[in-house]
Amino acid sequence: MSGIRITETTKLFYDKFLYKITIKHTLSNIFRSKNFTSSREFLDKLQTKYEQGKPLTYTHGWKQEKILPVEELRSAQVMLSQFTTTPSENFLLRIEGSRLSVYTNNFQWINHLLKKNLVITDLAKPSAFAVNNLQPNQIIMNKDFGYEFKVTLRDFVDPNFYKWLINNPDKVRIGSQALLNIERGNYTRGFYFFVKDSKVLNLINIMICKDIARIDNIITTHNIDK
Repeated sequence: MSGIRITETTKLFYDKFLYKITIKHTLSNIFRSKNFTSSREFLDKLQTKYEQGKPLTYTHGWKQEKILPVEELRSAQVMLSQFTTTPSENFLLRIEGSRLSVYTNNFQWINHLLKKNLVITDLAKPSAFAVNNLQPNQIIMNKDFGYEFKVTLRDFVDPNFYKWLINNPDKVRIGSQALLNIERGNYTRGFYFFVKDSKVLNLINIMICKDIARIDNIITTHNIDK
């Protein structure tokens, strides 16, 4: 797996999946929304051009015509075959530009994809411990860093909460940009902070319950092994 960036899954992807593999491909976008009928039609047209000895031209973006290398056609056909022979409910696809991420709980399938002629840039997999213990709304850490919860915010947070955060630095850990956005009443979706314990979390829930998007419980391997 030379050249592949490998990371450890410490939190379920989409509260469901243990594994993630990212493939870089020019035609990643044709697999968007798992519309594989459309994907097949697109690739079949390119295959016909190949058999006729014509350039593998296709429209990219706003009527910009490009030529696809033959090896890119072949790898796209491999991806289509893999996606259409695996139950759709067993994986999720996310496309960002030329990068296509596959999320699944089937590591045997991941290993199968790794052996294909695909440009794979990233692989995330859990430790043996996490495979058996990771649950939705949990984050597994190897070391205890003094906080039991991670709170992720919605679009906006009551600016009055800023004063409480400033006055209680021993109870929460928050980044400077998140703190500034709360103070100014700016957009906060996706920002987060860490909370010391359940007692503090209950107090925060009273203050900004409607502004919280999700709460994750931080679990350490040390605590679970006790």
